[in-house]
Amino acid sequence: MLPLRLLARGEATPGAIACVSPWTDLTLQNASVDANEDHDKMLSRKTLELFR
Repeated sequence: MLPLRLLARGEATPGAIACVSPWTDLTLQNASVDANEDHDKMLSRKTLELFR
């Protein structure tokens, strides 16, 4: 990972790092898509279908 290599070399490192998990269910067939709808408004089925 780049920040760790920079740190090991004593070079400047980023002020922040944003880590993103891979999206592995592009079919949206996992039941959790609908089960989590009330708890996760950002990843609703409608939003996921838009990004897909």
